[in-house]
Amino acid sequence: LNEAVSLLQEMSKEHKSWEEILTKPDILSDYVSSFFGKDGPYPINDYQSKLNFENAKLIADQVNKIHQVKNELKKISDNNHNLNTNQSRLIESQKILKKGK
Repeated sequence: LNEAVSLLQEMSKEHKSWEEILTKPDILSDYVSSFFGKDGPYPINDYQSKLNFENAKLIADQVNKIHQVKNELKKISDNNHNLNTNQSRLIESQKILKKGK
């Protein structure tokens, strides 16, 4: 029972620490900066970091190209829609003119 009480007290203390970190922007900022800084607890291998950056850049470039193609296809689709609408109007106008003769 004493072990359980001790464990709960430790958990409560840890919870309070996290609550303070997460509710006070200055403390959170300091924590995040130290965590991801060069002296953080999980240093990143330079080679892996560069490789990840290059892969991320390639993926970002591909996503940008996909968005460009998507936008071009939308423009083409819009133009086709406008052409079809104009063609339909022209056909209707021709029908009206034929009826009027």
